Amino acid sequence: MPLVFTHPRIEERYVELVRACNEAATEDGHRHANEYAHAWLDGVAFALRMDDADVGRILMAADTHYIDQGIDRPMCGGVWIDWKPKEPSHAR
Repeated sequence: MPLVFTHPRIEERYVELVRACNEAATEDGHRHANEYAHAWLDGVAFALRMDDADVGRILMAADTHYIDQGIDRPMCGGVWIDWKPKEPSHAR
């Protein structure tokens, strides 16, 4: 049994991290922000012994954050699936 139920501040922080992911200008920035957001959520879930339902509520809160703003895009856990870089990638 989890020690806590989803806390609004945890949801808010996750949305902040997802916003950084969605607003990233480059593929590297997007990837880094996405990995950081999910690693942060994994760590919080482990530390607070959250169950899958609690984690699911946090992911849905991020989707709802954008839906409530009238943003209709494909997303998963608030991360836009159709995200594209704002800056062109440089060939290596």
